[in-house]
Amino acid sequence: MFDDDALVYYIVKVIEHHEDIHQVPDKNYIASDIIDLIQKDHDYYDLLKKTESIMKRLIKMKHEKNQDLQNTFSPYGIDLEQFFTRVFQEIDYVEHQASFLKKIYQLLKELQNEYALSLRYVEIQMDVLSTLTKYTQENLDEEIKELCKNYPQYRFMLYYKIMTTLQQIGNNDLLEKYYQEINTCIPMNEEQKDLLEVIKEIFG
Repeated sequence: MFDDDALVYYIVKVIEHHEDIHQVPDKNYIASDIIDLIQKDHDYYDLLKKTESIMKRLIKMKHEKNQDLQNTFSPYGIDLEQFFTRVFQEIDYVEHQASFLKKIYQLLKELQNEYALSLRYVEIQMDVLSTLTKYTQENLDEEIKELCKNYPQYRFMLYYKIMTTLQQIGNNDLLEKYYQEINTCIPMNEEQKDLLEVIKEIFG
């Protein structure tokens, strides 16, 4: 008979033998891969692909509902929020395939649904959606409405990001549509009021 520790060790060895450990949704393996990404330089697309794999595993990882992922990985010396910020801060500056960005965006949404994440992840999600808008405007209305419903404090910033992208790609029809939409919204605070003035000045 196995004791508990021996049984766990045996199961881990079986997993290691039969399955790529970089696909296992276990926090120890995930932490190891994140540390590797933090400590070594990677081609940006390779970094995004590895982060995509990490997000899939985080979603599959056994967890308590609303578990704080930040606290889960802090014992490993990992600031998860800082890691994701670093990964996605350059996403707007390189060429991407729309299909790949859609996967990344969907995974960010799923992470939000599975865990109690900070608002920094919402800002990352908006950045990815804004970048995705360069390549396709499919379902853009629905995504904007969903974000504004769940995070009304980001409404004006979201419209500003999306409209900036639409201006860059020369989609004046959608730009005008969203300009009209945001002008019907009432700012919730001074910050939003100032942002609306910036929107009017740039896009009006």
